[in-house]
Amino acid sequence: GLAGMSGAVLGASHVALTDLPENLPLLRRNAALNRLEGDGVEVASLDWTQPLPEALLAGGWDLILAADCVFWEVLFDPLIATLQALLAAAAPSAAAYLTATHRQARLAEFLRRLDGTASLEREALPLPLGLPGTELHRVTLRRGQAVAEGG
Repeated sequence: GLAGMSGAVLGASHVALTDLPENLPLLRRNAALNRLEGDGVEVASLDWTQPLPEALLAGGWDLILAADCVFWEVLFDPLIATLQALLAAAAPSAAAYLTATHRQARLAEFLRRLDGTASLEREALPLPLGLPGTELHRVTLRRGQAVAEGG
């Protein structure tokens, strides 16, 4: 939620803070503590293994932020499919920015799978703060390519 709340504070007109259903009460509390919820900021459930909520698909997002989401290998493909679907429904110039920390070679495997997805392009970017063990990647949809389930 911190990345999305930062975006709201910096002037984003519409922000969706997402997490698993069990984490939404804390996410709502944090948004309320920062006086953000209801002011162009919504809190929504997002489970990568489930169909995407229509509200998120209709968002027309310009920017998608995913911070520290690369943990479990079983969720790599659902995360990639979620990024594909959100980018396909987003503004044509939209990009997803993904930060991830090296954990037991999991990041390398995730990036290998991401790079093997024909409809997505990835670019590694320098981190302004130079955080050791953390990487920043820009992910965009290859326009004109059909987005097939799983790749």
